[in-house]
Amino acid sequence: MWARKTIGSDWEGRGSDLALSLRLVLLLLFFACARQGFPPGGPVDRQPPRVLRTWPEPGATQVPLDAEIVVEFSEKVLRGSVEDAVFLSPAPEGPLRLRWKGRRLHIRVPGGLRPERTYVLTLGAGIRDLRNNPMRSSYALAFSTGQQIDRGGVEGVVLRQWNPAPGVLAAAYDLAEVSQPDPRKNRAMYFTQTGEGGLFRLDYLKCSVYRVFVWEDRNANRLWDCGEEAIGIGSREVVVTPDSVLPRLLFQLVPLDTLAPRLLDARSPDRRHVVIRSSERMDSVRSRLKFGLRPAVPILFYRDDLFGDRLQVASFADLPRELRLRVEGLADRWGNTTASDSLALTVSAMPDTSRPRLAKAAPQDSARRVRPDTPIDLWFSEAIDTAAADGAVELVGLQQGSVPCVRMWLTPAHLRLTPLAPLPGSAEYVIRLQGPQLRDVSGNAFSDTLVTLRFWTLNPDTLTEICGSVLDAKPGAEGPVHILALRPGEANPAAEIILPGEGPYCLTGLLPGRYVLLAFRDEDGDGTWSPGWPWPFRPAERCAVYADTVRARARWINEGNDFRLP
Repeated sequence: MWARKTIGSDWEGRGSDLALSLRLVLLLLFFACARQGFPPGGPVDRQPPRVLRTWPEPGATQVPLDAEIVVEFSEKVLRGSVEDAVFLSPAPEGPLRLRWKGRRLHIRVPGGLRPERTYVLTLGAGIRDLRNNPMRSSYALAFSTGQQIDRGGVEGVVLRQWNPAPGVLAAAYDLAEVSQPDPRKNRAMYFTQTGEGGLFRLDYLKCSVYRVFVWEDRNANRLWDCGEEAIGIGSREVVVTPDSVLPRLLFQLVPLDTLAPRLLDARSPDRRHVVIRSSERMDSVRSRLKFGLRPAVPILFYRDDLFGDRLQVASFADLPRELRLRVEGLADRWGNTTASDSLALTVSAMPDTSRPRLAKAAPQDSARRVRPDTPIDLWFSEAIDTAAADGAVELVGLQQGSVPCVRMWLTPAHLRLTPLAPLPGSAEYVIRLQGPQLRDVSGNAFSDTLVTLRFWTLNPDTLTEICGSVLDAKPGAEGPVHILALRPGEANPAAEIILPGEGPYCLTGLLPGRYVLLAFRDEDGDGTWSPGWPWPFRPAERCAVYADTVRARARWINEGNDFRLP
């Protein structure tokens, strides 16, 4: 029994030890599971790739003409992202030949390097690692096949609708090599790519005069594809000398169009109207309309503001059944003009029985927080007999009664009311349209006797001002200076002021918030910023953007926002 008891006691002790061990193991497993940390794959890679070393080394001279360029990255990168982001300046005879050995990129230059030249290999910011992290900025490697390195440079910023545009190609043409470069046909000697903030920099340029263009280059062919890629044109050429200060250029991407507008088709909804459709939106129409079958009858001929690619014809008498229209001087917003164009159509025999209506209003009905200096725009569905519409539209303040306004018909279908003085704030206003007085060319009046729209002006105590001065570095410059305030990410300005020249400015009536300030010199006097033209070359109008966004607070004048035009 002792033996059995001793043995039993021994097993009980071992069982107790085993239970304790199991408890310890379970406890360790519990804490191991509860412990927070990175998953088995390690932390998420958010580090951008970078260049570790190169051959030739930066600043190397007397590099052999048959040398192979080697770039070693800090990690593996997406090879497809590299192919569109490697630039060698001056440009070689053909495409660079790329091959990989792990993280090393080997580059062969077709035809070899040229003697006594400073070369710059640029790796654009579009290069990404396997986690899709882009490089922080472009990388430039400079070396020379001669005994010295050229030290000239150009830098700039590229904007799209006045917002930074990364990943855009920047190209500098040496005018000593090509006197009139055409970016559609000529490849530049010097290339790079914009990085964060739309910034770019071209270094190691030889002393010369350069013309710089920027464009999207979607197909990576190093040429500007007109009509498909937006382009930015400089406001001046750049002279690079050994002691020149690095110039800062500003570019605005615009989708330039070189094709003149043309007439596409025409239709006649009734025997008093014709709608003509053009190939694109028109900025202005300097046209004469001629009839092919009989002398012209009294008509209204205008561009449709609601559909910019349409011309409207409204006649006070029935049009002939068979009609040939001839339009001369049809112009788009880029200045392309059609010398003449014509269309033939059969006019509808249907009488004009449709009633005009209000198609659009600004401010909209029931709008709130309307600025006190906002004009009132009314668009109608068709041309109005403006001679019979005098006094048909009235602006009334519920506290002050009828508001004196200047009434202007911008087109027969677009009326603008501008109050003679800014409207009082925190007030309700009504726009009244007398239907019987608003008639079309056939005498059809509004179906409603009275149409009313309401809006409320904002409290002026919530508004603020931004002030400063604008200087012009160009002696003897002419033309008014436009200063605009835009909210970041928005294309339409929140406020604009026009000065006769350089000097102090003050943008008033702004809502609190952050603003981007910009200015341009309207040297051609057309009232808008002109983006220039690449071929034949016409520089863009000079403009400047204030260095930082400006924060405006209610009832607080933000002063000292000074900047200068280049």
